[in-house]
Amino acid sequence: MAFDYEELKNVAAGLLKEFGKIIEIKRTSEKRYDPTTGSNESVIDIYRGYGCTFNYSTKEIDGTRIQMGDLVILLESLSTIPLIGDVVLVNNVEMRVINVECIQPAGIAVLYKLQARQ
Repeated sequence: MAFDYEELKNVAAGLLKEFGKIIEIKRTSEKRYDPTTGSNESVIDIYRGYGCTFNYSTKEIDGTRIQMGDLVILLESLSTIPLIGDVVLVNNVEMRVINVECIQPAGIAVLYKLQARQ
């Protein structure tokens, strides 16, 4: 009998919704021509999902890969995959995503673990 990872995904999303908060992800896409203005303009796409934020422990901070002030964000599985370079809004502070890890047993995205830096 195979394990139901879709159910695990739903449980994770429920827990993040219950104990977390809305995390907003902003992604600036390539410039697109806007015929109404006659110029090329960047488009900002916004994605939202539930997540929890955590500080790294002092043992994990090495000053290079993980720096003081970096945060771990556990984020529910979204229809859009977070990318390095996206901007997340955490406690009204914009932070840049510098690492993305998708927790996906059996190829099913259960949640994302982001590393964010101010």
